Amino acid sequence: MSKSELTIRELTLNSVITKGGMISAKGSSAIVEGFQSQPLTPTISRRKEEYVRKLFLCGMALIMAFALTVSGAWALSLDLTTVASSGTINGAIFSTPATIVSGTGLIDSFLRIQGSGTTESGYNTDGTREFDTKGGPFTHSLQLGALQTNIVELGGIDYYEIVLDVNERTTSGLITMHDFEFYLDSSANNTGYPAIGTLVYDFDVGPDGDSSVTLDYNNFPGSGRLDMFALVPTSYFGSDLTQYVYLYSSFGEPDGIDDGFEEWARKDEGTFTPPNTPPNGEVPEPATMILIGTGLLGLVGFRRKFRN
Repeated sequence: MSKSELTIRELTLNSVITKGGMISAKGSSAIVEGFQSQPLTPTISRRKEEYVRKLFLCGMALIMAFALTVSGAWALSLDLTTVASSGTINGAIFSTPATIVSGTGLIDSFLRIQGSGTTESGYNTDGTREFDTKGGPFTHSLQLGALQTNIVELGGIDYYEIVLDVNERTTSGLITMHDFEFYLDSSANNTGYPAIGTLVYDFDVGPDGDSSVTLDYNNFPGSGRLDMFALVPTSYFGSDLTQYVYLYSSFGEPDGIDDGFEEWARKDEGTFTPPNTPPNGEVPEPATMILIGTGLLGLVGFRRKFRN
């Protein structure tokens, strides 16, 4: 057997013959005329890394495409049908009391709504009333300066607190709020929704998307008993205390109204929510975000596994 034949037989699968002169197999060297060996392992590793990289990028693209597709359609339905429950919608905090809280003699009611069908809506103004807004002393303009006594600090953030009293039948008791918007303007008698001012907060706008809050009247039945606290960051409203605040809200989808009025108010002095005491309960991260996070972690783990 020639020297070249012997050397070629000694080569293992860890080497590949290329045009050149020197070969190396398992640490040994032999000359083969016109050929040179190079390790296979680095070439395979590079190919494997390139494959994993492309697979990782494709996975990322699919996850982001999924997120963009569903984000516009995502809707957060906040269930506050139990006492001492709470959640956050696009920056504002909504909660129910832990015990009966009577607002009688302690609150300034500024918006009363009462519809005749299964839905109702309205906003406060000193001008011509629209929709299902009721007149009388319980609906009037609200200047931003009046809310300065209704600020509560939670987690380093200042919020304006307003409260809601709902009135429904005890047979079902469920009622859903599906619009909650704040506007600011220098005039106190605007009409012609939605052109009633500058929109500063809408709980349907933001990462939580089209949102709603469902309450149960049976938790605190009776007029004058507060059913929900709403905390909205003061930063949304600016610093001009002469501006007038318009609150537009609507109720009835999917849980319709079936009885009396709904009334928004502020505490005459102070807040019902203690400072630095966040309401009980947390809203889970939207399922879309959980799926995206899980997918990203899975791709990272997959890539690390193959790199090792």
